[in-house]
Amino acid sequence: MIDFETVNVFLENKRHVTIRPVFSSEADEVAEFFKIVTEETEFLSKQSDEASSPAEIGRFLRVLERSENSLFLVAKSGGEVIGMGQVVFRNRKKSRHRATVSVAIKRKFWGLGLGTALMKGMTAFSEKNGAKQLELTVMSENRRAINLYERQGFVEVGRMPNA
Repeated sequence: MIDFETVNVFLENKRHVTIRPVFSSEADEVAEFFKIVTEETEFLSKQSDEASSPAEIGRFLRVLERSENSLFLVAKSGGEVIGMGQVVFRNRKKSRHRATVSVAIKRKFWGLGLGTALMKGMTAFSEKNGAKQLELTVMSENRRAINLYERQGFVEVGRMPNA
Protein backbone atom coordinates (compact mmCIF):
# COMPACT_ATOMS: atom_id res chain seq x y z
CA MET A 1 0.00 0.00 0.00
CA ILE A 2 1.24 3.46 -0.92
CA ASP A 3 2.34 5.61 1.98
CA PHE A 4 0.62 8.91 1.20
CA GLU A 5 -1.47 10.83 3.69
CA THR A 6 -4.60 12.44 2.25
CA VAL A 7 -4.27 16.21 1.86
CA ASN A 8 -7.16 18.64 2.24
CA VAL A 9 -6.69 22.11 0.76
CA PHE A 10 -8.77 25.13 -0.07
CA LEU A 11 -8.18 26.68 -3.47
CA GLU A 12 -7.96 30.42 -3.97
CA ASN A 13 -11.69 30.39 -4.86
CA LYS A 14 -12.38 28.83 -1.40
CA ARG A 15 -13.34 25.47 -2.92
CA HIS A 16 -12.37 22.46 -0.76
CA VAL A 17 -10.24 19.81 -2.47
CA THR A 18 -9.11 16.40 -1.27
CA ILE A 19 -5.90 14.99 -2.74
CA ARG A 20 -5.29 11.27 -2.29
CA PRO A 21 -4.17 8.16 -4.17
CA VAL A 22 -6.65 7.05 -6.81
CA PHE A 23 -8.24 3.60 -6.67
CA SER A 24 -8.74 1.23 -9.60
CA SER A 25 -12.46 1.33 -8.84
CA GLU A 26 -12.39 4.96 -10.05
CA ALA A 27 -11.24 4.05 -13.58
CA ASP A 28 -14.43 5.38 -15.20
CA GLU A 29 -14.03 8.77 -13.48
CA VAL A 30 -10.35 8.92 -14.41
CA ALA A 31 -11.11 8.09 -18.03
CA GLU A 32 -13.76 10.82 -18.17
CA PHE A 33 -11.35 13.30 -16.56
CA PHE A 34 -8.66 12.57 -19.15
CA LYS A 35 -11.17 12.84 -21.98
CA ILE A 36 -12.11 16.31 -20.74
CA VAL A 37 -8.59 17.61 -20.12
CA THR A 38 -7.27 16.35 -23.46
CA GLU A 39 -10.06 18.30 -25.16
CA GLU A 40 -9.33 21.45 -23.11
CA THR A 41 -5.62 21.84 -23.84
CA GLU A 42 -3.03 21.09 -26.45
CA PHE A 43 -0.33 20.80 -23.78
CA LEU A 44 -0.84 17.12 -22.88
CA SER A 45 1.02 14.28 -24.59
CA LYS A 46 -2.19 12.67 -25.87
CA GLN A 47 -5.04 14.02 -27.93
CA SER A 48 -8.64 13.32 -26.96
CA ASP A 49 -9.05 10.57 -29.58
CA GLU A 50 -6.06 8.78 -28.02
CA ALA A 51 -7.42 8.73 -24.48
CA SER A 52 -7.28 5.38 -22.74
CA SER A 53 -10.45 3.41 -22.12
CA PRO A 54 -11.76 2.84 -18.60
CA ALA A 55 -10.63 -0.81 -18.88
CA GLU A 56 -7.08 0.22 -19.82
CA ILE A 57 -6.97 2.77 -17.03
CA GLY A 58 -8.32 0.20 -14.57
CA ARG A 59 -5.52 -2.23 -15.46
CA PHE A 60 -2.94 0.54 -15.07
CA LEU A 61 -4.34 1.61 -11.70
CA ARG A 62 -4.35 -1.98 -10.42
CA VAL A 63 -0.62 -2.19 -11.22
CA LEU A 64 -0.01 1.10 -9.40
CA GLU A 65 -1.98 -0.10 -6.37
CA ARG A 66 0.65 -2.82 -5.94
CA SER A 67 3.59 -0.46 -6.47
CA GLU A 68 5.54 0.70 -3.47
CA ASN A 69 7.20 3.69 -5.09
CA SER A 70 4.89 5.02 -7.79
CA LEU A 71 1.91 7.21 -7.08
CA PHE A 72 -1.16 8.39 -8.95
CA LEU A 73 -3.02 11.15 -7.13
CA VAL A 74 -6.56 12.32 -7.68
CA ALA A 75 -7.79 15.76 -6.65
CA LYS A 76 -11.53 15.78 -5.98
CA SER A 77 -13.91 18.56 -5.09
CA GLY A 78 -17.60 18.00 -4.53
CA GLY A 79 -17.26 14.45 -5.86
CA GLU A 80 -15.73 15.72 -9.14
CA VAL A 81 -12.24 14.76 -10.32
CA ILE A 82 -10.61 18.12 -11.03
CA GLY A 83 -6.92 17.20 -11.16
CA MET A 84 -4.39 14.41 -11.21
CA GLY A 85 -0.72 13.99 -10.43
CA GLN A 86 1.58 11.09 -11.08
CA VAL A 87 5.02 10.06 -9.83
CA VAL A 88 6.82 7.12 -11.45
CA PHE A 89 10.20 6.00 -10.17
CA ARG A 90 12.77 4.41 -12.42
CA ASN A 91 13.48 0.77 -11.60
CA ARG A 92 17.08 0.28 -12.73
CA LYS A 93 19.74 0.26 -10.01
CA LYS A 94 21.62 3.19 -11.51
CA SER A 95 18.53 5.37 -11.88
CA ARG A 96 16.34 4.52 -8.87
CA HIS A 97 17.10 7.97 -7.48
CA ARG A 98 15.09 9.53 -10.34
CA ALA A 99 11.33 9.89 -10.72
CA THR A 100 9.14 11.43 -13.38
CA VAL A 101 6.21 13.63 -12.36
CA SER A 102 3.21 14.84 -14.33
CA VAL A 103 0.15 16.96 -13.63
CA ALA A 104 -3.21 17.50 -15.35
CA ILE A 105 -5.91 19.90 -14.18
CA LYS A 106 -9.29 20.85 -15.58
CA ARG A 107 -9.12 24.28 -17.18
CA LYS A 108 -11.66 25.92 -14.86
CA PHE A 109 -9.31 25.13 -11.94
CA TRP A 110 -6.13 26.57 -13.48
CA GLY A 111 -4.46 29.32 -11.50
CA LEU A 112 -6.16 28.50 -8.19
CA GLY A 113 -3.30 26.72 -6.42
CA LEU A 114 -4.21 23.12 -7.28
CA GLY A 115 -1.04 22.54 -9.32
CA THR A 116 1.06 23.75 -6.40
CA ALA A 117 -0.78 21.45 -3.97
CA LEU A 118 -0.34 18.44 -6.27
CA MET A 119 3.35 19.20 -6.85
CA LYS A 120 4.01 19.57 -3.11
CA GLY A 121 2.34 16.23 -2.40
CA MET A 122 4.26 14.47 -5.15
CA THR A 123 7.56 16.06 -4.11
CA ALA A 124 7.11 15.01 -0.48
CA PHE A 125 6.22 11.46 -1.54
CA SER A 126 9.21 11.32 -3.89
CA GLU A 127 11.68 12.55 -1.29
CA LYS A 128 10.29 10.15 1.32
CA ASN A 129 10.87 7.32 -1.16
CA GLY A 130 14.47 8.26 -1.97
CA ALA A 131 14.19 10.46 -5.04
CA LYS A 132 17.15 12.76 -5.49
CA GLN A 133 16.01 14.01 -8.89
CA LEU A 134 12.51 14.75 -10.19
CA GLU A 135 11.99 15.10 -13.92
CA LEU A 136 9.19 16.23 -16.17
CA THR A 137 8.51 17.23 -19.73
CA VAL A 138 6.65 20.40 -20.62
CA MET A 139 5.94 22.18 -23.89
CA SER A 140 7.86 25.44 -24.19
CA GLU A 141 4.64 27.33 -24.97
CA ASN A 142 3.02 26.23 -21.70
CA ARG A 143 4.15 29.24 -19.65
CA ARG A 144 1.60 28.62 -16.88
CA ALA A 145 3.01 25.13 -16.21
CA ILE A 146 6.62 26.28 -16.55
CA ASN A 147 6.00 29.00 -13.97
CA LEU A 148 4.51 26.40 -11.60
CA TYR A 149 7.49 24.07 -12.05
CA GLU A 150 10.02 26.87 -11.59
CA ARG A 151 8.28 27.93 -8.36
CA GLN A 152 8.75 24.34 -7.18
CA GLY A 153 12.51 24.51 -7.90
CA PHE A 154 12.66 22.80 -11.28
CA VAL A 155 15.21 24.06 -13.79
CA GLU A 156 15.38 23.57 -17.52
CA VAL A 157 18.05 21.08 -18.56
CA GLY A 158 17.36 20.77 -22.27
CA ARG A 159 15.06 21.13 -25.21
CA MET A 160 13.82 18.61 -27.72
CA PRO A 161 12.91 20.37 -30.98
CA ASN A 162 9.82 18.95 -32.70
CA ALA A 163 9.15 16.62 -29.79
